[in-house]
Amino acid sequence: MIKIYNTLTRKKEEFTPIEDGVIKIYNCGPTVYGYFHIGNARNFVVFDVIRRYLQFRGFKIKYVQNITDIDDKIINRAKEEGVSASEVASKYTIAYFEDSDFLGIAKADIYPKATEHISDMIRTIQILLDKGYAYVIDGDVYYEVSKFKNYGLLSKQSLDELLSGARVEVDERKKSPLDFALWKKAKPGEPFWDSPWGKGRPGWHIECSVMSMKYLGENFDIHGGGCDLIFPHHENEIAQSEASTGKHFVNFWVHNGHINISGEKMSKSLGNFLLVCDIKKKYKQEVLRFFLLSAHYRSPIDFSEENIKSCEEGYREFYNTISRLRFLADLSVITEQNSVDFSNLLKSCEGLQGKFIEIMDDDFNTASALGSLFSLANEVKMFLARKDFKLTSEVKKTLLNTKNELEKFATLFGICPTEVKFSSNIFDLISERNKSRLNKDWQRADEVRKKLLDLGVIIEDTSAGTIPIYKI
Repeated sequence: MIKIYNTLTRKKEEFTPIEDGVIKIYNCGPTVYGYFHIGNARNFVVFDVIRRYLQFRGFKIKYVQNITDIDDKIINRAKEEGVSASEVASKYTIAYFEDSDFLGIAKADIYPKATEHISDMIRTIQILLDKGYAYVIDGDVYYEVSKFKNYGLLSKQSLDELLSGARVEVDERKKSPLDFALWKKAKPGEPFWDSPWGKGRPGWHIECSVMSMKYLGENFDIHGGGCDLIFPHHENEIAQSEASTGKHFVNFWVHNGHINISGEKMSKSLGNFLLVCDIKKKYKQEVLRFFLLSAHYRSPIDFSEENIKSCEEGYREFYNTISRLRFLADLSVITEQNSVDFSNLLKSCEGLQGKFIEIMDDDFNTASALGSLFSLANEVKMFLARKDFKLTSEVKKTLLNTKNELEKFATLFGICPTEVKFSSNIFDLISERNKSRLNKDWQRADEVRKKLLDLGVIIEDTSAGTIPIYKI
């Protein structure tokens, strides 16, 4: 039984898809006016894992992520760069996919772009006008928040509370400061589309309502985004969508926590705005994903040199354990004599899947799920370090099964180590070193170790012989 924390109800609820066996997910994508940052990356990676896990649990997933390619920020960036808004959007859309690919994020089924759905938005805005939820002022169209009785339900605030804390653009023409733009009249030099209200462009909020419902239906399963989108973006989406259709919009609202940078909120004014295009020059894909999944998705997480280095070291240990297991899986059995008791390792391996599913079914607890993987990997490490360890056929079978289980769930999280293919001369050197150690020719054994290190191979000595565990 999968339970998901629903922002709408502020509690975990048993998840049942609307359509049997099929889950429809919409996750807010990038506004392509610049390179995306580590905070955006957390959302994209979290939902990548949620999607993978639900597929692993047997569901067919329809996953939609929008591309906001017309927006005030895009227009302003175009002015700064001296190019058109479409050129800015094209440039940073390409950059988004490059950084997304680096992070190992699987492609969405559909990437609808705002500019390709203007006519759909105009139709929905007209419906809202016809139903009395919106009004026109001099070419601008606004949604009248007071007309929607459930406004504030997602953010758990009353209209009075929202008004007192409102940080919205001042426009005395509006009936209320909370009323938001559905259609914006074009200013001189801005891109525009024709509409019944004049030349202009859609507001930001309407695009997600229109595109999500077009591809997933008027009521779908999961809508995701960062916690900063709860208000006003997602609150406004609910108001628009339910007013236009008369139906419940989304069953589960799922929001990830924010990222702090060395204990401070990330912001451009503080100069701690970390872009993925810069971070990826310094850290491996798997390390970044491991870091982003190392806390529960709803909790805040702190990006600091100390924390990322800790993740890097932890991942290296995991990598090395997988390397040990892969190498041993290719070795011949060295004895059929009784070996060290491996019943505990066998039990842990056989219990991993059930434990992993139990953890992930409880609101996608990636932090605890990673802990279960690393706990088994550490158990393997200690087992292989025992001096009485021998590679019997039964031990080898258990190690092979353990390797397969660890790789399966590491792949699900997108952190499975790439398998290093060592050349034949590496294996020749390892064989020579094993012979030298057997003959107690320690000088030659050390010389071979240095040769291997010069070739980028670190080795580890076990009772089953020398194992290459990490390629630098």
